[in-house]
Amino acid sequence: MDTKPCPFCAYAKNRIEKVVVGRTTMHYEFYVTCENCGATGPCDLERSGAIEMWNLRRTEFPKPYTTDDKPD
Repeated sequence: MDTKPCPFCAYAKNRIEKVVVGRTTMHYEFYVTCENCGATGPCDLERSGAIEMWNLRRTEFPKPYTTDDKPD
């Protein structure tokens, strides 16, 4: 599975990092990081899961908060 470009700087080259987590029950977790700006995606126990989460892009965004939205 290929990674999409960075959602922050649009750089196409990313790498998958593998880290050791825990002290007594150590395990590996994976995440994608941008080689240009250093942005990182969420960790997952599987390499494919980390790539899938990196590739998610939000298509709808909430309405920005304004002072008119404050309760009286």
